[in-house]
Amino acid sequence: MTRRGENRGFTLLEVLIALAIFAAVAAMAYGGLRSVLEARAATDAAAARLAELQIALTLIGRDVEQFVDRPTRDLYGNAQPALRWQPYRLPPRFELIRAGGRAVERRSSLRRVGYELEDGVLYRLGWYALDGATDEADERTALFPVEARELRVEDFAVVIYPDGFRLDGGMTPPQEWPAAGSEVQPAAVEVNLEVQGFGTVTRVFALPR
Repeated sequence: MTRRGENRGFTLLEVLIALAIFAAVAAMAYGGLRSVLEARAATDAAAARLAELQIALTLIGRDVEQFVDRPTRDLYGNAQPALRWQPYRLPPRFELIRAGGRAVERRSSLRRVGYELEDGVLYRLGWYALDGATDEADERTALFPVEARELRVEDFAVVIYPDGFRLDGGMTPPQEWPAAGSEVQPAAVEVNLEVQGFGTVTRVFALPR
């Protein structure tokens, strides 16, 4: 018999109710924490993809900004322009001659580089020789890592603006370069990448004078 004024313990029903309340609160807290962690993971993945995209655009920009107007000759001795955009080629290809390479074993510091899109992957091309080289590149490197967060490029397009070109002048830029029947020098290169999850990303790079 319990005396009046003495503390008594919790009944089994009270313990069960307390446990049920604690379990409900813990479940709600876990759900909120899980949502925060999932949102953070998605944000980190998007930031990583954006960083890879920015690195690729920076690489393209460095190639364009170091452009050198030095025509080359193909395997058959035919002259080829230093800057080319071939939208009707399969796959379409953008090529140029750039400076800044390392001169090794009497080789020039100039380099022939290019870019092309195939199966959703954007590749950077490189040739060991300027003259007498085949159309097939000696090096072909994917710009984005092949992993779970790989960036898929849906479309790759280049617009080359000739010197003196004005968008507000009602002019239409040439679809390919060199432009047929034109001897105007190029002034800028616009690169358009349609990337899954980002839409169309456009960058304009000025060519050196």
